[in-house]
Amino acid sequence: MAAWIFAGIARVGLVAAILLTLGTQGPVAMRYLAVEMGGVLCGSMTFTTSPLRKDGRTLTLLTQEVVVKGTLLGATVNNRLVLTYHIDPDTNAFTYHESVLEQRPTRLTSAIRIEGRTARVSDGAGGKETAVDLPVGVVLENTLFRDHRVSGAVSPPAAAVAGTGRAGGLGGRSHQ
Repeated sequence: MAAWIFAGIARVGLVAAILLTLGTQGPVAMRYLAVEMGGVLCGSMTFTTSPLRKDGRTLTLLTQEVVVKGTLLGATVNNRLVLTYHIDPDTNAFTYHESVLEQRPTRLTSAIRIEGRTARVSDGAGGKETAVDLPVGVVLENTLFRDHRVSGAVSPPAAAVAGTGRAGGLGGRSHQ
């Protein structure tokens, strides 16, 4: 199975094209990608989407796992990143995001809950939340849907600032 996962995927640059098609798949979808550095296969990415019912709403649950293995000066260096999103299918904005980064023995976590125009940010381990007011037009991006970047890249809005690398998108704002 592992050979099938990595066969035919030679470049991480294919991620964008595959992500665009992943969003149009059926109710449950899994996609696998290879990670390479300097032409050497060193890890994998898994994207899983499924329907999620939360607080009477139907959302999309996106889980992305990235595993990269290698050595540095003869020592094993393994990294694992798990990103979890609850995505509103009407806007493609996330309503919840959790990050877990593991590089043994270190484990870093964070979580963000969106309530209206407020982001509640915590350490993801049940610690104190900090409320952050969100500006009008903020883009609550995830690793699957990037509609504002696609629309801005295809047809930049008049308000796009030349030379900044920023595409307009929702409300003419983009956060990079």
